Amino acid sequence: MKAFFLSISILFILGLVFFLYSSKITKPQLEQRTPVTSKPTNYALEISTPSEEELVYDSSILVSGRTAPGSTLLIAANTGDFVAEANLSGDFSKIVNLSPGLNQITISSVDLSGNTQTVEKQVYYSKEKL
Repeated sequence: MKAFFLSISILFILGLVFFLYSSKITKPQLEQRTPVTSKPTNYALEISTPSEEELVYDSSILVSGRTAPGSTLLIAANTGDFVAEANLSGDFSKIVNLSPGLNQITISSVDLSGNTQTVEKQVYYSKEKL
């Protein structure tokens, strides 16, 4: 019986030594990686024409300006919706039909990354010159 307790004690001590030794060995840590990101660029939508609250005597007007190259533009007016594309320089232009009186024109630009910008202009179309 003494031999049994002695062998159990020896096995316990050997197990304890093995556990303590293996816990001191440093285990390789998984490499922590952070995503590569770039600084956001300023995404702008600049409207050259029409100017705000412009009075016009023609039934159509040129909507033009500059945004990010390759962007898609949706121009919503009283008479309907129009689509335009910005060229490689970011320039765009589109003829928009007007209805008599006050016209609300909303220009929305969506770049290739999905960023959006919106500008609203009001244009008054009069059939009679004042």
